[in-house]
Amino acid sequence: MQGPFFGQGYIVNYTQQVPGRLGFHGRYLVRPGLSDHIKKRIALTIMLRVSFAFEDLQLFADWLGVASGSGYAADDLTANVIGLLIAMGEVTLEEALSACHEVSRDAALHLWDNRDRGLHDQYDQPILHSDTRTPCGTNTDGSTMMCDECSGQPKAPPSFLTRIRPLSNDEARRYFVGSTSNYGLPSRP
Repeated sequence: MQGPFFGQGYIVNYTQQVPGRLGFHGRYLVRPGLSDHIKKRIALTIMLRVSFAFEDLQLFADWLGVASGSGYAADDLTANVIGLLIAMGEVTLEEALSACHEVSRDAALHLWDNRDRGLHDQYDQPILHSDTRTPCGTNTDGSTMMCDECSGQPKAPPSFLTRIRPLSNDEARRYFVGSTSNYGLPSRP
């Protein structure tokens, strides 16, 4: 995590937005001279803070009637954290896919269409599908045959999700020299 150095620290910018629509931008001034482990905790903390603020912004925009056209599904935050952990070298793509048990496209679409919905902010305790059976054919009586590609898989989150923990508020005050944020609303033509 390197950014421009400005005397007291490095500026780290992170944005989440719906392309061409609203977004949230966080700007953090992070102290220099930190260990790689602390830098990774800071990166996770920044991603989580911006993610929660962006979700709040989308909920507020929807409440105002300025449809954001987006919102977190219950599994979005966990998927974002897995991507960050891969980018930071905490887990490989192959390890993540193996631990999360990749399923077929048809099974993924069925589970997506029948998933639990709504914001879930506990990325390290994701909502696990209680029923992972998907249609896979027709029984002799004409009823839908159900198959379970997840049969035999542990119904537990991957252990790598807790390798890096976000900073507590007290720790954040120690490592962030300053921070600012901006909300962006859609511009009118």
